Amino acid sequence: FPVTIDRDKCLEACNEVVSLGSSAYLEDCLAMAGEISYEIKDYSQAITHYRDLEQIAASKTNVLKAQLGLLESHYNRKENTDALQYVERVLANPDVTPEMAEHAKLIKARILMNDNRLAEAKIIFQELIHAPGETGPEACYGMSKCMYKLNECKETEKQLFDCISQFSGWEDWKFRSFLLLADVYVCLDDEFQALATIDAILENTTADWVITEATAKKNALVKPNLQCVIMTGK
Repeated sequence: FPVTIDRDKCLEACNEVVSLGSSAYLEDCLAMAGEISYEIKDYSQAITHYRDLEQIAASKTNVLKAQLGLLESHYNRKENTDALQYVERVLANPDVTPEMAEHAKLIKARILMNDNRLAEAKIIFQELIHAPGETGPEACYGMSKCMYKLNECKETEKQLFDCISQFSGWEDWKFRSFLLLADVYVCLDDEFQALATIDAILENTTADWVITEATAKKNALVKPNLQCVIMTGK
């Protein structure tokens, strides 16, 4: 069954072939079943299929497909230790393309940042800033976020200006950078500039998630000041 015709029937047929064990069709069916399971977000089943595929594949293409599938599936299940293991397998695969390698490194940097291994994540993000597509702007923002968390606030301000200038066409990352810039100004004890940045964000977006985050940041800054005014009567 071509995947585009009936995904469920295709998966059912592949699983039936897989259940029969070794055959001339096993490798192709494992590859297809892994792909479909991943697409429907059944990551546990995708891991099972891709693990079997990696072990039995005669095709180098399918070995790499299995390793990438295992990397993505473990990452989506937040199984970071396993995901990092497959980052290294992908990067060590001689058939990996530059784009695949950059994506694997980006996932590694995300995991390291979330695990608070900020100095390590920062180095990888920095390596990826000039990568094509969305990897570049995400890496620039990720590097800035690591710097901010490392309390390198003045340096982060400059880095964010570079990100905004270089990747202005990527709306989500541009606004994420501006939102982080507001936090940086708070870190620099410049609440006036933080509020000005937030107001500029609110004036230039209709995206709900941006408005929600910017409003929350503004309220966090305004309410303490308002309480001071009430308490002092000034």
